[in-house]
Amino acid sequence: MIGIMINHKRCRICWGMGETMGKIKSKISEEHWINIFIGLTGVILVAVGIICYSEEKISTILISVGASLIASSIVAFLSSIYIHKYRRAKEISEVWGIRSIEEKRTIMNTRIDECTSKAKKHYDIMAFGLKSLRDGNAKGINDLLKRGALIRILSVDPECKALEDRDIQEKKTVGQTAHTIRQLIEWVEGLKKTYPGQIEIKLAKHLPSEFFCRVDDSIFVGPYQYGKDSQQLITMEFKNPGKAFTYYEDYFDSLWENEDYCE
Repeated sequence: MIGIMINHKRCRICWGMGETMGKIKSKISEEHWINIFIGLTGVILVAVGIICYSEEKISTILISVGASLIASSIVAFLSSIYIHKYRRAKEISEVWGIRSIEEKRTIMNTRIDECTSKAKKHYDIMAFGLKSLRDGNAKGINDLLKRGALIRILSVDPECKALEDRDIQEKKTVGQTAHTIRQLIEWVEGLKKTYPGQIEIKLAKHLPSEFFCRVDDSIFVGPYQYGKDSQQLITMEFKNPGKAFTYYEDYFDSLWENEDYCE
């Protein structure tokens, strides 16, 4: 009985060690195993060279070769770590299509204006009153419409009570955001007279959780945060093709077509 218990305990220990080694092995790439093998070979050669100190020439050769192998394995190991990180960063860039990140939206606005000046097809935007756009790049929007582009603006119903909370969060006068949205609506109605069928605005029943702007093959997104002015928040640019571009493009389209969300 005791023998069975001991054997059972040994089995559990062996199984645990095997599982641990399996996890370690799974985390070490084939390339790293090769580096480890080369390094261990170098250690063995150095050890044998030290042992064979009586044969001076052989000992010198073994130690020299062994030291070279150890140095090579260390360099290769460090290089492989760097290459792995580089490949991962490249994969993220290519698959997800991230092009740039700016600490503040005011900085990214320059890039958005640059894209707008070259755009010919699409301009979709989801925000509040777009005061900075109307004040800073009204000419760019007019030129965009002259080139035949279609503009879709998704804002918030100025009667939405949640806008008052947004004003409080951004430390603005209560009613200020609703006022800028009404100005936006008037601005759009004016453009509609000159460019009928090219610009449309819809008003959401809920506050957007983030800023969104699509200009042809670039999409810009950034959060809205409590107590912070939206122009001071981090903003990212995603390019097409890319998984992030497709994700946000589909998301905006779904909101635009959702009658329960906007009208």
